[in-house]
Amino acid sequence: MDYKIITDTSCDLSKEMARDLNITYVPFYISISGVEYTDDDELDVNAFIQEMVKAPEPIRTACASSFEYTKALNDCEENNIFVVT
Repeated sequence: MDYKIITDTSCDLSKEMARDLNITYVPFYISISGVEYTDDDELDVNAFIQEMVKAPEPIRTACASSFEYTKALNDCEENNIFVVT
């Protein structure tokens, strides 16, 4: 492909769709009761949901940093790069 799409993990596509559309994700961050979670392929979603249900205080989220977007951009070999946030 001659293009790359970079987006954050709020873009909810299947792995197959992301692969077929040449999408790279930068992760969101979630904080539950002081524990930081990275929204990536290693996140244990079932355990994460259980922690959300038990959380006595509001859950906090943070968007990907400009550093992570810059790294994703620098890792691209394609000439046409689109960033969707």
